[in-house]
Amino acid sequence: MRSAEELSAMCLAGAWVSWIDGGSLLDRLGVSEAASLFRSHGPFTAHLHVLADDMGSTTTGATFGAPESIPVLYRGAVPSGREGMSWTDSMTGALGYAWQTDGQVFTCDFEPTDFLARVHLTYEDDPSKSHYEWIMRPNGKALLWSPPWLAEASTEVIAAEHERLKRDLEEFLEADDHRNREIRRAIRDASRVEVPG
Repeated sequence: MRSAEELSAMCLAGAWVSWIDGGSLLDRLGVSEAASLFRSHGPFTAHLHVLADDMGSTTTGATFGAPESIPVLYRGAVPSGREGMSWTDSMTGALGYAWQTDGQVFTCDFEPTDFLARVHLTYEDDPSKSHYEWIMRPNGKALLWSPPWLAEASTEVIAAEHERLKRDLEEFLEADDHRNREIRRAIRDASRVEVPG
């Protein structure tokens, strides 16, 4: 038998990750009220199992307490949404959100006191997509993410990488142009063929 606190946390987590009536829980409550709602439950981790073929999800439980440490977290969003509450420990997931919103990937240096809750999402149709959605109190420290090697790279390394990418693009365009010339030539040759009358 689950406790009232666990059931309440499970319901809150389910509402958070679901889109209801075209808007999210955050859209209806606002940041400060949503953060207060999570705070009232205490830090917790809920477990949601996403069913195949978009048939919804089932909440399988919740445990209370904050994690010992917070990993590097990412958020895919437009710049105006970088201070949101939903973060992921999956770079792939963040890139997916950035692509969907025509946005960018951000990261943030969170303190343990910023942790509100997290939702462990597992997927019936693809277990490899499993990840945590971290629900964090915005702290105003979100920064545009850049690859780790970029911060350590010298100007010469960055310039060399830029030139390599430029070369790759030029080679691709040249190959594409060559393919297009071949297609145009084949069409031209085909149009010269006389069809027997």
